[in-house]
Amino acid sequence: MLVLFDSCSTEDGPTSIETEIMPMELSEIYTPNGIVGSSSLNKNSNPNITKVWNTTDYGESRFLLDETNVKTIRERDVLNNEIFTFRFLREGPNFIYGIDDSRELYIALPIWNAGKNAHAYFREPGSSWVQWRIFKYSSCINDTTKPTIASNPDAPLWYEQYRRDGFINFSNMILCLGEENPKLLDYIPATRAYLNITDNCDQDLTFIQTPAPGTIITQSQHLTGQIRVIDDNSNELIVRFYDYIRLCN
Repeated sequence: MLVLFDSCSTEDGPTSIETEIMPMELSEIYTPNGIVGSSSLNKNSNPNITKVWNTTDYGESRFLLDETNVKTIRERDVLNNEIFTFRFLREGPNFIYGIDDSRELYIALPIWNAGKNAHAYFREPGSSWVQWRIFKYSSCINDTTKPTIASNPDAPLWYEQYRRDGFINFSNMILCLGEENPKLLDYIPATRAYLNITDNCDQDLTFIQTPAPGTIITQSQHLTGQIRVIDDNSNELIVRFYDYIRLCN
């Protein structure tokens, strides 16, 4: 048996589902006119995630439907690292179908029970559909809500300062940079620790710092920068920061 990620165990665990719906046969997925809906009209370069399947098993992978250029089903781990990609085949009334061509492995992801638990299925050539893990499907189509910042009980002073000043002041985080060819710090981990940043749809937000971490620092300077926090539908929150960077020599 081919594996998707970690295991293809068909055991349900403690979660039960009263109703089961089976995927279509391959002959129904492949039509005489080719694959239905295999391309997307969206040609922008920003990520456009329209559907998400979160696992009910802690630590297991999840799936995303990426319609950025060509519809692609992406399997990602809990750290948002991409594991496998599946070529989009068709959206039926109850499932979205894809195939990993390198492994000749079909997958059927449920859309018939939105917001509730339903089984996904996988299938190898010459075999029948096999019931797989339970996922909770959600559709983030037309999501326009950007990530938000809320009070962090573990770092209340940082949150209060940010709300007051409109930026994070990192000036006292480090005394000076003394190594040869000193480089700009990565402020993203501290930002994530100080501010409670969440999103209504996306649990794995993208953080982009400008100026980038590792930028060579040639002199002591007052630095202003920003961290872009982006969800899977390109909704963006800007967190500004300030630092007085001192060179020890």
